[in-house]
Amino acid sequence: MVFRGRISLLVALVAFRPFARGFAPAPLPRHNEVLSRTSKTLSTFAGLKATSSSEESSLYNRSGSGSGSSNTRRNLIRFPVALLQLAVIGSQIHAPPPVNAAGAVGEKVKALTPEEAEVKFREGYKTINYLIANYDEICDGGGDNVRRYLGTIVSNPPSSLVGIGKAMKALEDRADDYIEYVETSEEVIKSINQADGSAYMAIFVTTSTSYTPPKKYFDDGLIEVKRCKKAMEQLAAMANIKL
Repeated sequence: MVFRGRISLLVALVAFRPFARGFAPAPLPRHNEVLSRTSKTLSTFAGLKATSSSEESSLYNRSGSGSGSSNTRRNLIRFPVALLQLAVIGSQIHAPPPVNAAGAVGEKVKALTPEEAEVKFREGYKTINYLIANYDEICDGGGDNVRRYLGTIVSNPPSSLVGIGKAMKALEDRADDYIEYVETSEEVIKSINQADGSAYMAIFVTTSTSYTPPKKYFDDGLIEVKRCKKAMEQLAAMANIKL
């Protein structure tokens, strides 16, 4: 019974190997290779299973010497090995394919022309100005309402800040100082993300035991929105965009 318990433990460890790696599956073997390995392992497993029960029960009645006892021990060792091989093959067959972070297979990402990017940039800048001018009223609608204007959650129609990173990327060749332009672009994205985080925290504290009022987080978010506006104005000067 103890030996069977150890077998079960080994099988469980191998079967849950993808979870131990943080849901990152191992590279999948070729289909023919998997079928070949599965067939061989199943044959070994079937042969060992047919003899394991009788040999295991007779193992304790033998003196431990002689070919019979030696064969029994050998089979009892090969039996869990076969189980482990089946578990490994099973985890490889059922492992999910790696996620394609660039989007669905065959999906085309349309790059913006500098003219389109300029229009997109101006629209995003107008949204930032509107958010600042009407911030208190927008905050009355809750943290998610602020996040809709930031373009960090789905809205209908979508915020003009959705895809602002792609617009800034399309305009980078206009800048004389490429490094400064890229760093300022990163400041725009960073300020939007931090304002989003503050708006989310304003939602969270209303349902938690925290004594921090939502207004504190809304005020922090407004600071980030104003920082975003300043960074966008700097980018506009670098890319010769009239706001």
